[in-house]
Amino acid sequence: MYQTRLKKLQNLLKAKNLSGLLVTNPYNIFYLTGFKGVSDTEREVTALIDKTGLTLFSPRLYQEEVKSLSKRFKYNIQIIKARHELVESSKSFFAKVSRIGIEAKNLTLFEYIKLKKEIDTKLIVTEDIIENLRVTKDNNEIEYVKQAVKITDLAFQAIKKAIKPGLTETQIAKKLIEEMEKYGADGLAFEPIVASGKNSALPHYSTTNNIITQGIVLIDAGASYKGYKGDLTRTFYLGIPDSKFVKTYELLLSVQEIILKNIKPGMTGEETWKLTNALMDKESKYFLHGLGHGVGLEIHEAPYLRKGMQKKLSPGMTITIEPGLYYPGWGGIRIEDYIIVNESGCHVLSKTPKRLEDIII
Repeated sequence: MYQTRLKKLQNLLKAKNLSGLLVTNPYNIFYLTGFKGVSDTEREVTALIDKTGLTLFSPRLYQEEVKSLSKRFKYNIQIIKARHELVESSKSFFAKVSRIGIEAKNLTLFEYIKLKKEIDTKLIVTEDIIENLRVTKDNNEIEYVKQAVKITDLAFQAIKKAIKPGLTETQIAKKLIEEMEKYGADGLAFEPIVASGKNSALPHYSTTNNIITQGIVLIDAGASYKGYKGDLTRTFYLGIPDSKFVKTYELLLSVQEIILKNIKPGMTGEETWKLTNALMDKESKYFLHGLGHGVGLEIHEAPYLRKGMQKKLSPGMTITIEPGLYYPGWGGIRIEDYIIVNESGCHVLSKTPKRLEDIII
């Protein structure tokens, strides 16, 4: 698996006339080597790829882990004294290459300037070389994604039974985390969003100790499984929903169903977003975000389904479809499902019921 990914990357570097690539993005390093430190986002190792293979630079802190991984997945390692020397320590390898790519979105400006002063190798700023490989999931990744989605589904179906007036948003979030862990999550895709009442009008609301009462309870959460993220939103209603909720919910459900029937390879992210806005008609002014985004090792990654995004969808992409409408002073509704694009359209991976009668508590 890792050797296949490395070979694809080496072919890309050759096509771009690059002798090598310094990899500093933690997600990209995990994708190529299987190494993951204590943090998803903090850089704890670096990697250098050239035509001869991959060398992973690791502080002594992780020497046993990287030794084990390198034996299994057949790459070289270089142990250094301390983490702050990661980029510095790779300089000796630069002499072997004439044009080395750096990851523009991850290497800091300070590191770039320092390297440029201290080495003769030409540094070439690159963007999304490995990310573009990650966009299309291989069979192993798809299995991990399916499991992350399944765990998330099971947790949502359990949490519905636990929601009741008097609980706080935080209590529901904690219970949801417990359920995901019970079903096999090895982490969280992100901190769960539990937004009740008017708080649901804030798409990325921060969960608080607000007490749940009759009305809207919007929950957005995802499990992580072997590094791959789930993502699901359901908007529940405690009690008998008013006419505005019913009308808005049925509109969003209809919009999502039409999108799911029409999405297909070759469509651009912007085309899906424009179709969503057209279907929402006058209500689209309350649609505050893109239709969806790619999910995988990161909770938000390419492709993005929003204005200006010209990247075309292709089979093997895993993305969310999440139309939402948000009314200040009233609340918001979002319905989010996780799909995989296939040759004929898409397959919906998430299974949590979402008909109007399913979300009334």
